[in-house]
Amino acid sequence: MNIPGYYYDEVKKRYFKITNGSTNELYHNNTIQQLHREEKIMNKPKEPVRSSSKLIYQDQSITNLKLGLSVPNESLLEFEQFCSLSRTCCIDYRHETKFWGNLYIDNDQYIIITDQINRIKLIAVHSIIETGNEISDEVMIADVINAPGPRVNRLSEIINSLGLLPFEILTMSSSDDMLFMNVISESDLDNPQIYQNFILMGQIKKSRHGISEFVKIDRNMDFFKFTMNLSNGEIKKDLQHLFGMNVIEIQQDLYHYKPQVLKPIKRFFITFSKLTKNYLLIGTNVGNIYMLEHEDYKFNAVTKFKLSNKIEKINKIEKIEDYLIISSYKTLIIFNFVSNNKWIFNNHDLIKNLRVTRIFHYFQITLISYKKIRLLNFDISTNKYEIIKDINYTNHNIINLFSIATDKKVVILNQSNSRILIANLSNFESKSFELQISKQKINGIIRIDKDYMLISLKNSDNTSEFQIYQT
Repeated sequence: MNIPGYYYDEVKKRYFKITNGSTNELYHNNTIQQLHREEKIMNKPKEPVRSSSKLIYQDQSITNLKLGLSVPNESLLEFEQFCSLSRTCCIDYRHETKFWGNLYIDNDQYIIITDQINRIKLIAVHSIIETGNEISDEVMIADVINAPGPRVNRLSEIINSLGLLPFEILTMSSSDDMLFMNVISESDLDNPQIYQNFILMGQIKKSRHGISEFVKIDRNMDFFKFTMNLSNGEIKKDLQHLFGMNVIEIQQDLYHYKPQVLKPIKRFFITFSKLTKNYLLIGTNVGNIYMLEHEDYKFNAVTKFKLSNKIEKINKIEKIEDYLIISSYKTLIIFNFVSNNKWIFNNHDLIKNLRVTRIFHYFQITLISYKKIRLLNFDISTNKYEIIKDINYTNHNIINLFSIATDKKVVILNQSNSRILIANLSNFESKSFELQISKQKINGIIRIDKDYMLISLKNSDNTSEFQIYQT
């Protein structure tokens, strides 16, 4: 029975008052309206397109939208926007780059990149859009990872003192102006079992001298103090190794890394990290997951989950309410960390990435493999998986992860060395097109601002070119 002003939650089996307050609330009126739209789309009959095996919905005709004969669908509108991308300019850059994500510093948006020697740099989004043919050093914030902090030596000097090879960045995640990253360094080939993990936990703020100058506020001391005070010896030992605390020495409010002889140890390192406003989620190469809770980045609790001895490298974790949605190779796991129950789905293809949306009493999960996009539902009330749709791309290999996955169910993927694929997950319409490049390869795609997309291209001499596309 529908009661005006109330929403019936199928899982909790009770009514909840629909609110008009914070949009973060689960039963906000905008959220409920979106849920109703999603369910309406999912249950709407479909009709085949003439001379095509793909399916569309009748009310999603652009003509009908313009005539006002149907309700606008946000995913279709955004899909049409991306399908009309046009290149605005090309920007030369001296180094090969890799995109890691975004930072928001005093409400300004910055892109995190690394060059071929693993230096972290930031690019101001507004400067990219306004620039000419080259990114100047004033736009770049160089060597964040090796910037001397108030309590720590340069990471490169630490690695040299331990006799290790140059480090490799394994994961990097950000939330607002906070940055978490982990790196690993190995010994030479004579001692391949000796290696060392390090982390960087920092807050990046503008200095008073101008937009091109930044200071790194080191937060590792808070992190290390939290870890040192853990009462659970097993978790404490794990985190000390994963965070590089096994080679540090703390004296009062100062710490430093001390040279020592490292001992061979089974490879144990972080393979996934995600920093949010309330949690730091960490997955490892042996299937362990650590959920660290914090308030204003002051960590106060940590929980360790070992899902199964058969689960190894964790490559993605999403948290929705009391659930963790996890991928590992060809395995998808939905884990309720309150009841400690898990439900496993074995996929036929390697899971490159996933996207999760909560719709009423089920999770809608999109799995990305090399040549397939799979739409999967998990019913929370029955704890069962159901395959809704498989979209195969047999002619082109999807070689990259999700490059862009919007809240409006549009994804953009790197489909080949020069081609990108745009797919609308509401009706599975897709478009693939070639970029305007020559003798280059797509190195990464990231969305900047609402109307712009930045694509990094790798040149034959290992330098980069940035192309900006506008919707």
